[in-house]
Amino acid sequence: MGVILEELIKQIDSRNIKNIAGSKGISNMVEWAHMVDNVEIAGFLNGGEIAFTTGIGIKDEMTLLDLVTAVYKQSASGMVINVGPYIEKIGQEVIDFGNEKDFPIFEVPWRVHMSDIMRMFCLTITRSEQKAMELSAAFKNAIFTPQMKELYMPVLMQKGYFSEWDYTAALINICDRVEKDDYSYGYTPVLTERLDILHKKIEKKIREVKYDAVIYYNQEKLLIILSDTSEKEAYSIIKNVCQQITGSLKGKEVFFASVGKTAGQLSKLCDSYMAASRIEQLIRLDGLENEIKSYSQMGIGRMLLNLKHMDSLDEYYADTIQPLDEYDEANGGNLVETLECYMQHNGSVQDTAEEMYVHRNTVNYKLKKIEAILGVNLTEFDVRNQLMTGMLVKKIRRLK
Repeated sequence: MGVILEELIKQIDSRNIKNIAGSKGISNMVEWAHMVDNVEIAGFLNGGEIAFTTGIGIKDEMTLLDLVTAVYKQSASGMVINVGPYIEKIGQEVIDFGNEKDFPIFEVPWRVHMSDIMRMFCLTITRSEQKAMELSAAFKNAIFTPQMKELYMPVLMQKGYFSEWDYTAALINICDRVEKDDYSYGYTPVLTERLDILHKKIEKKIREVKYDAVIYYNQEKLLIILSDTSEKEAYSIIKNVCQQITGSLKGKEVFFASVGKTAGQLSKLCDSYMAASRIEQLIRLDGLENEIKSYSQMGIGRMLLNLKHMDSLDEYYADTIQPLDEYDEANGGNLVETLECYMQHNGSVQDTAEEMYVHRNTVNYKLKKIEAILGVNLTEFDVRNQLMTGMLVKKIRRLK
């Protein structure tokens, strides 16, 4: 969590601070302020800082450009340079570097006390972090204990989040694909340090579009609460963000993103979160890598996702897919996989055979076996529709 650089600068625009380069990076998130007067100190930056320098440490062969470059390489959010006895003028090569890298560089005259600016920045960041913690705690209470309004309503109302607004929850889960064998794979969370880097990039992109979004970790997933925002608007925001961060993924990293239904009031936010959580789990079970799905796109699944008690699905599962699961388990077969592939290809035996790398006669044999076990005719639309629903029910029963 941090504060957008542009918001920090607005607070001190009366102090003769001038943006001389890298204006396209003005939306960078700033997590802290740090004095950096030589390359060695720059090495202590963790990323996300706004660096300040008077130039007192620039000696021997080191130039201002060397210092700015070192700060940039540490993933700082920008740099403030005090022009005076140690730095008489900021050279064009420094300005060109800032513009080329979209790295914001600011010039401050010597008469302006840098310590005052740093103190104001740090105070603003601290207050922002405190507010973020309070908001996160309040929204968690709204999601997981919605009946206890006294735990979240006063805090959120005080901070400008009104009860009757539209609220939409979204999830982004970044994973590593893990190969189990030649035919199957699973997903595991990426390493913590890598997750932090990606989450910061996602947060930055979201805040560029909607500054007041509340973002925090929830079970290694990024939970985004968008206020005064419909499901359609939320989907557009999350889709745009995911498209931009796809290029940042490495190796076998993938993401699964979901958007819940719009909650017409704060006390219903739990329903939006539950829908987003179940959708994310479903697309992960289906292996729909780098996909984003919203509640409105789930078709009949919307009705099933809204069920509060998953036990009510057991009967439907038992009457549709369970006999095939039991047969496969007892005989080491893949009738369920064959049926699912057949359904996905709209009943095309040829397409099913090609995807499963088997002869069409093998597919026809297995389809006859399925019909015999279930006592149905797969050419009937109603039967296929019931079995497709049964497939979805099977997956939803596995959700948490």
